[in-house]
Amino acid sequence: MLSGLSVLNYAIAKNITLDLAGGLTVITGETGAGKSILVGALLLGLGDKWQSDSIRPGEEKAIVELIFKLGDNQAKLLDDPTLVEDGELIVNRTISTTGKGRIRIGSVSSTLQALKGAVGKLVDVHSQFEAQSLLYPQTQVNLLDKYAGTEHEGILFEYQSRVKELKQTQDKLSNLLQKAAERDRRIDFITFELEEFERIKPGPDEDENLRQERNRLTNVQRLAELAGAAKVSLDGDEDFSGIMSLTSRATKALSDLKRIDGTQTEVLELFVTIEANAKEASVILADYLSELTFNPERLQEVEDRLAELEKLIRRHGSNLSDVRESIEKMKVELEELQNSDLMTSKLESQIGSLRVEIGDLGQRVREGRENYGKRLSELVALELADLALEKSMFEVKQTPIAPTENSFCLVNGEKHGYSENGIDSVEFMISTNPGMPPGPIAKIASGGELSRIMLALKVILASVDSVPTLVFDEVDSGVGGRVGEMIGRKLAKLSTDHQVICITHLPQIACYADTHLLINKNSEEDETTVSCFELARRGRIDELARMNSGDKVSQLSLKHAEEMLKTAEGIKRNQ
Repeated sequence: MLSGLSVLNYAIAKNITLDLAGGLTVITGETGAGKSILVGALLLGLGDKWQSDSIRPGEEKAIVELIFKLGDNQAKLLDDPTLVEDGELIVNRTISTTGKGRIRIGSVSSTLQALKGAVGKLVDVHSQFEAQSLLYPQTQVNLLDKYAGTEHEGILFEYQSRVKELKQTQDKLSNLLQKAAERDRRIDFITFELEEFERIKPGPDEDENLRQERNRLTNVQRLAELAGAAKVSLDGDEDFSGIMSLTSRATKALSDLKRIDGTQTEVLELFVTIEANAKEASVILADYLSELTFNPERLQEVEDRLAELEKLIRRHGSNLSDVRESIEKMKVELEELQNSDLMTSKLESQIGSLRVEIGDLGQRVREGRENYGKRLSELVALELADLALEKSMFEVKQTPIAPTENSFCLVNGEKHGYSENGIDSVEFMISTNPGMPPGPIAKIASGGELSRIMLALKVILASVDSVPTLVFDEVDSGVGGRVGEMIGRKLAKLSTDHQVICITHLPQIACYADTHLLINKNSEEDETTVSCFELARRGRIDELARMNSGDKVSQLSLKHAEEMLKTAEGIKRNQ
């Protein structure tokens, strides 16, 4: 369960720390006192997006910390159960005015995605706005599938995977058919390019080697001058001694020195090496000079070959490696184009098989929804009866999706429409007036009825769900005292198996709390803050009386509040 919530500099909350218990915890306070700030902070801790006004004015950062106490089974709900240390999971999230944030799970820095994976299955938050989502068919089918359980959801996942695969295969076929219109032209083009490549047959790094050769051929005179100067430096001439003569003289002197002082062997060996290298360099330069001749015919051959290679390179990339890569791709494409009829037949066969698979899986999804839809309808009707909608009728309606020319699956050999959600559209239907046929929730239910329907669904889902903590933010929106009392009973019953936290403005709900927290807003000249503290029995009676009577609390209202509390306690004992 959620055992602790700390909020620092979030909205108008300067510093609030709550120790939360199991059972039913209600949070009350005057309108505008900041009750929903706690839900906002909780959602932030669970990974929700934050707005620029989330940080208290004048502060640089806001911090929310959640503490969960988890048993072994609850720890298994996490993506990574090893995050739990000594039965406790601590989540800390910091946001700053710079736009940067920090998330820590336990002692480890984390990401927003990891945060959602870590705590997403520990808390289910039902806000007053979530009831409005019940108007959307996607929300309705999601709730039904969740109630149907993991086995059904596994079949649905497999169905959706086949639908995705069919879309991808159809896209491949469409692209192939589009290419078929220009296939012959493309085959001619690729064939020409491959023939050109085979005719030219570029060698590895041939273009670079030819550029070097061209550079030599166009600079023969300068190269001869430089090589000749280097050879003269080695050989010497009539005006001065060259390196070989000088090293020979030094080598002879060092040989005589060694005979007198044997410690200078190393320097002698160095000069012997220098003399040998100088002789070898002289021979290499002599060969190089003998080969240096201006050859205009060869230069033209090199220029022509380079022009051919550079033309090839321009068509395929920026170098010969790009050319070879492009040619290999063209070979593959040519094979595909030449075998496109075979590929078309193969893809059409795959599409036919997938249509059958989608139809078969779609039927299984339909059957699961039919079975669980009936059970859900019966249970929702029972729950609504406890919420002052005893004469209402609720049903789950499945309507087959009509096929189109290009969008259909095969059910028992016949064309049937489908969507990502199944082969039927799903819609919750309700009638709140006797004698009236059920109609779509979006058209029939009022705001207060929507809240009660969503509560009924939440109660039912909680019986098959393992989420340990349920948070209800103003679930009493749009309902009066009599219905509120029924909601209170429902939440109290729900809290026997779950931790339930409820923000309410109705005393008929608050009186069922096991723990009652009061939110106060304190306004001074230069700042506004909120505080939150747990009420003892006397404080609860005072708060229930205020909720009943407003600011004019009388002895009669206090007595009535005490009676409400006693009645609720008796009902809870007998549940």
